[in-house]
Amino acid sequence: MDDIKEKAESFRRGLHLGLHAVADVIPWLDAVIDEEPEPDIAIIEAALSGSRGPLAVADRLAEVPGTFDRRAVTARLIGAMVGLLRRDPSKIKAIARWLFQLALDGDAPDDEAENFMWGFEDDLLLAMDGVYGDVNDLRTELQEFLSRYERI
Repeated sequence: MDDIKEKAESFRRGLHLGLHAVADVIPWLDAVIDEEPEPDIAIIEAALSGSRGPLAVADRLAEVPGTFDRRAVTARLIGAMVGLLRRDPSKIKAIARWLFQLALDGDAPDDEAENFMWGFEDDLLLAMDGVYGDVNDLRTELQEFLSRYERI
């Protein structure tokens, strides 16, 4: 059940950040309901909350019992960011914002990562404004960072 809690927390945080949409979460919830002999009521309620929006689903996911490792949840979120950046490189600004928010919340994989997470959005905005740096170089740097910390 703890692995379910960890995934639930990852989806909950992803919904709050805007990284995940309800459509990303419902298939996982349905699979848990199908696979678990007695799925927790919070999983069932989360699956049924989809039509009420991401915050309703996130609220139900918060009620899933169990424990989770915050760094493992952060690694899952970073893994989702890796996939998004590979599919849509234009999402770099959103990813920079999400990394900043994770750092603000105290959710960094380690101290080195935290330093990157605090500063990347500023570096990107300076490059986008033509003040300093190159957006393509920063995209490569972001990809390398995310790949280093993702959890598959």
